[in-house]
Amino acid sequence: MAVWTWMLAESLYLHRLIVAAFRGGGKTWVYLLVGWVPALVVSVSWAATKATLQDFQCWLGDDPSTSHQLHLIFDIPKLLILIVNTVLLANMTRVLMTKLRGVNTDHATATRIAVKATFFLLPMFGLQFFLTLYLPPASTSCSSVQVYFAVATGLDGLQGLYVSIVYCYINKEVRLQVRRSLYRMKGRIYTHDRSSTAYDPRTDVSLLSTSHAPPPPTAAHTTTTTPT
Repeated sequence: MAVWTWMLAESLYLHRLIVAAFRGGGKTWVYLLVGWVPALVVSVSWAATKATLQDFQCWLGDDPSTSHQLHLIFDIPKLLILIVNTVLLANMTRVLMTKLRGVNTDHATATRIAVKATFFLLPMFGLQFFLTLYLPPASTSCSSVQVYFAVATGLDGLQGLYVSIVYCYINKEVRLQVRRSLYRMKGRIYTHDRSSTAYDPRTDVSLLSTSHAPPPPTAAHTTTTTPT
C-alpha cells in the first residue's frame, strides 16, 4: 500500500511544482505524512479485520464461504488514488498548455509538447494500473488468470525501472550533476598527486653534496706576507 501512497505524494509534489512554481515543492514533512500515514492506517485496518473475520489460508485471499470482501479495504484506496492522480495530471496538462500559449507557442507545438509530457508522466502517476484494476471473477479460466497476473506483475515491477530511466539516468540535469561530480573528483585526485610529488629540498642531490663541503676560508684564518 505504501507504493500507492508514495505515488500519490510524488504526484502532489509534481503538481505543486508546475501549477504553483513560484511557491516551490512544499514542506517535506507533508509528503512524508501522505506517503506513510494512510498506508499504515489501511494496512493495520486490513490486518485487524482479517484476523477477526477471515483468518483463512494465512490471509492469502478472501474466504469464499463468507460474504466479506476484505480485499476492498485495499482496492478502494487504490482506486481513489488513481482518480486523484488522474485529476492532477489533467490539471497539469491544462496549466502546461496555458503557459505554452502564453509564450507565443503555436497551437500544434503546444499540443505536441503537452502530449509528450503527459505520456512521460503516465507511469509515474500510476494510471497504467487502470488496466489491471478489475479482478477476474472466480469462474475465469486458469490461463486467463495467469495472463492477468503476469500483466499486473509486469506493470507493477516495471514502473520503478521506467521512472528511474526516464527521470534519472537519461535526465539532462542529473547527467550534468554527475559530470560535475566526476570533474570535481578528478580535480581532487590531480591536486593530491601534485602535492605528493612536490619539490622537497631535503631530497635535492645538489644541496646534499654542497652541505657537506668544507666552509670557505675566512679572514681570521688567512695569513698575509709582507715583503722585506
